[in-house]
Amino acid sequence: LGRLRPYLLVVAVLVVIGAGAWITLETSVLGAHSVQVRGATTVAPTVVRARADVVEGRPLARLDVEAVRARVEQIPQVASVDVSRRWPRSVVVEVTERTPVARLSGGDDVRLLDRDGVVYPPVGKTPRRLPRVVLASGSGPRAEALKEAAEDVQGLQRLQADLGLASARSPNLLAIVQPVAPLQGPFTRASATPPEGTPRALPRRPAGSARWCA
Repeated sequence: LGRLRPYLLVVAVLVVIGAGAWITLETSVLGAHSVQVRGATTVAPTVVRARADVVEGRPLARLDVEAVRARVEQIPQVASVDVSRRWPRSVVVEVTERTPVARLSGGDDVRLLDRDGVVYPPVGKTPRRLPRVVLASGSGPRAEALKEAAEDVQGLQRLQADLGLASARSPNLLAIVQPVAPLQGPFTRASATPPEGTPRALPRRPAGSARWCA
């Protein structure tokens, strides 16, 4: 028996390792029994959990976190997602929602525009006091025009804040994206004579860029 003791010890270790691997990979003991959603404010956590589609009891070691992330990122209001395992029995889905900078006009449906120029539908009531963007026909590639409009909205908001003007998210603000000659007036982009008190460092864009009208 003394000679067999080392072999028995090895067999015992292998059995323990095998049992641990089986419990981890094949049973629900260390499985996903809850999905924690963080960062969701406008999107309901139940919507995030439904889109994550994490099977109850699926072993965490076999959970495809990239697939879960890709599914949650399909929610229009979500900008980015981070998915992690929280041992021993949880999955954490942390979402970063899109931040609207403007409303996109056109048609009956209300759409929001985020800082990257991505258009998405609102959840519930449309945020108030957002500037309105009109994408006119002939404004060039839609994705480029929307991104440019989003950049200009944020630029004007910073300018208004620097000048100490009224809220940078005035509902009367209108951005028009179309390739026509620039209008003359306060805050008109590429205006020949900027209004008194307006910094002369305003960026100038070629025809086809966004124009600002007060």
